[in-house]
Amino acid sequence: MRPQANANHTVAWLAQHGQPEAVAGHGFLVAPDVVLTCAHVVRDHLGLSEAPDLPAPSEVISLRFEGLQHNATGRVAPSGWWPSSGGHELADIAIILLDDAFDEVDSVGMVLAVPPPDLACYVFGATTGYQATGQTVEAKLAINPNNRGWRQIDARPGTYASYFVQPGFSGAPVLDAITGSVWGMVNQIEMGEGLRVAFAMPAELLRKALRVVRARQTPVPRPADDLARKMPLLDKLHDGAGPPPEQLAQLRWVLGVLADQAREPVAKASVKHALARLAEGKRNAAMALFEDSMRAQEQAGQAAFATAAAAARHLGALAFDDNTAKAIEGYQTATRLAPEDVRSWIFLGRLQLRAGNLAAAEQAYGQALSRAQAVDAEHDIMALGIDLGDVQLAQGKLADARGCYEGAQAIAQRLAAQDPGNVAWQRDLSGSHDRIGDVLQAEGDLAGALAAYQASHAIRQRLAAQDPGNVAWQRDLSISHDRIGDVQRAEGDLAGALAAYQASHAIRQR
Repeated sequence: MRPQANANHTVAWLAQHGQPEAVAGHGFLVAPDVVLTCAHVVRDHLGLSEAPDLPAPSEVISLRFEGLQHNATGRVAPSGWWPSSGGHELADIAIILLDDAFDEVDSVGMVLAVPPPDLACYVFGATTGYQATGQTVEAKLAINPNNRGWRQIDARPGTYASYFVQPGFSGAPVLDAITGSVWGMVNQIEMGEGLRVAFAMPAELLRKALRVVRARQTPVPRPADDLARKMPLLDKLHDGAGPPPEQLAQLRWVLGVLADQAREPVAKASVKHALARLAEGKRNAAMALFEDSMRAQEQAGQAAFATAAAAARHLGALAFDDNTAKAIEGYQTATRLAPEDVRSWIFLGRLQLRAGNLAAAEQAYGQALSRAQAVDAEHDIMALGIDLGDVQLAQGKLADARGCYEGAQAIAQRLAAQDPGNVAWQRDLSGSHDRIGDVLQAEGDLAGALAAYQASHAIRQRLAAQDPGNVAWQRDLSISHDRIGDVQRAEGDLAGALAAYQASHAIRQR
């Protein structure tokens, strides 16, 4: 739910078949190696027939990420192709798996709640001839969805000097003008005399398509799956693009467990095999090892539950990054076998929230909170305040979300004051300011949001100054400039917004 300050980095355009300089449509990143687009955009890009039952193409798809000055290739994912409705609610969707992942690029965040009527929104993309610059189209969300569940977006009154959605924008994301989060994807455009209308399928349908692919996909080794390429990232803190710090710590623990077991004089061949496959970037062998251990120990009875719970946590940690269903299974088992482990409940809640299961996420966080409070684990209580606030925000309960965030901030302030040199607690405090700013901005309190973002910015400036070579701190600082610029632009302070955006740009250029 955090604003995505650089949607232009995540949006790619696809050329028309036989016309490399013409735009067939767009797609946008929803994961480091996953792009969402329309099936008809892929069809026009590859020069395929318009048959409603066209089978999933196997040809290579070429994408141009203009904001990154980068070309990419990929193919339609297994089970990731819906060319027409055929009686199914999913229609005109294609999910592309890229050959190489954008590990350092924040993927676009998709909202969990249906947006309210008359929402101010914008579409980011480019029509033919504008690829190098990009075009932002201001629009307004119509009141009712159509019979397919798509939402109508109309040209905003009074924006006659602006661009309109037109052919070429298909597959482009539709973003909330306040938070910058994606709530839909353009998939149909109607133009005529006095008529400028487009339709977008909501994030709910897009997430459903992604869940189908995850459930049916057989992992196929490709460069984006190479864990060896991601191993150096385990030693860095990430912003929103990678696992949270505590998840990185658990992944390091899993690798350590395997390494220790492999060094034993009578090490099992399966352990050595799993470690070797991880070195090749293949997680499945290690996941299968821990899954087998989890089942065997669980069957051994109550005395072995602690060991089985540990195996379940290891399984969840390995799957956390790219297999939500398997990770949920692991942490559900861990919480059942060792319900006193707070972190297992926290990770389960985050996975349920990612999957869109809001009630399950809130229940898991509630279990974690009661256990953290029982042992007065202040840092966990603070983190859960943020997590519970995210659930409330996803449900559109702004006041409840703000209350959760403010409670977390009070703890973060106390912890940071106790140990000013603890950069993790300083970053937690900065993050609480950002969350409160997000809610205030959604509530229309621009002055309050600006003050919150500026408080966060001050902390990030100190952290970045202390360690100029830390990429995560620099990324945090750049994002805070963008947040401040967004609010200043909404307030009409264009000079201030320009200065903030220029400061952000200068950091990204380094």
